[in-house]
Amino acid sequence: MRIFYVHQYFKTPQEGGAIRSWHLANALAADGHEVTVITSHNIESGVRHFGNFRVCYIKVAYDNSFGFTKRVRAFLSFFYKAFNVIISDKRPDILFATSTPLTVGILVLLIKKLKGFPYFFEVRDLWPLVPDEMGVLKNDFILKAAYFFEKRIYKNADKVIALSPPIASYISENIDEKKKVICIPNFSDCEYFVTERKAYSEKYPLVNGQFVIGYFGAAGKANDLLRLAEAAAYFKKTGKRNVVFLVISSGAELASIKKFAKGYDLDNIIFSEFQNKENIREALTLCDASYVSYADFPSLWTGSPNKFFDGIAAGKLMILNFEGWLKEVVEEYSCGFYYDRLRPEQLWEKLEPYLNNSELLEKAQINSRQLALEKFSKKELASKFLTLFR
Repeated sequence: MRIFYVHQYFKTPQEGGAIRSWHLANALAADGHEVTVITSHNIESGVRHFGNFRVCYIKVAYDNSFGFTKRVRAFLSFFYKAFNVIISDKRPDILFATSTPLTVGILVLLIKKLKGFPYFFEVRDLWPLVPDEMGVLKNDFILKAAYFFEKRIYKNADKVIALSPPIASYISENIDEKKKVICIPNFSDCEYFVTERKAYSEKYPLVNGQFVIGYFGAAGKANDLLRLAEAAAYFKKTGKRNVVFLVISSGAELASIKKFAKGYDLDNIIFSEFQNKENIREALTLCDASYVSYADFPSLWTGSPNKFFDGIAAGKLMILNFEGWLKEVVEEYSCGFYYDRLRPEQLWEKLEPYLNNSELLEKAQINSRQLALEKFSKKELASKFLTLFR
């Protein structure tokens, strides 16, 4: 089958970030399909070959620090250029588009209407519900148009892949053919991530001999990472010196978080630039726990954040500051805990038993790895994904 895989933010392991599409493109190619990924690139356009699939890069400037207007310009630029690439190439058997942004879905919807190409649509985050709830989209006309297109995209897709059970439920409520909605969450790469714990690091010497909580991901408005810095400030103020936070991140909010940490002279947070997947794997071996953060918007809690699935694959104690389906999963497997983001003292209260009882910590970490193997195995979920194309 000839597949055009449209993902505006496709990343390789060498680039770091979310690499779900990298794994799925490889799986499709290994299954005998002819795969072309269509994505954006900040510097240049061109075609690169990765093993058995190719990636068509389209030059579109984009950065996590972009404001709303610049982001919209990037979305529309990619829409226009990707449209021309797809209709000028050899006819595909199917289009596979993964959001966000929603404009990627509008792109394949338009091409289906014009050319009759069928498409599958993958929903990573609920757009426009998320920006609507967060107050990012305030124009009533744009909001109504976005919700209109969202429903049209779902209804016209041959299959809709949801990255979490609550996303699947939301989509099913918006279309009549519920059987076309398939839930395939993000996955844990249990072959790549290891469960070892290193007590010493030359790269991050402040972690030596400490209990280390790692945060590896974006620092945008949706992540509300300031709550982690507030927890670090509380730990320092109350003399809890045996815990450090290792933050490997990038994003629009990072500068203000660093400013907060500097203002409180926080020596229990280590900031590092964004890293590729290999360095994240190495950094996870220094951690006892993995921190996952979202802002106080329920639509965000339906997500499937990569840092969670990497954390459980590496067998870490999981710390969540939001509610939702992942909180339920963590509690079911006893592999971590949720705390109220506005009460940093509660983080300490829930963390302290693991600091004082190594057996309790080890049990939670074993449970975390077990969760990854039983529910979110990359091998099992990729196999489920491939059946959709057979």
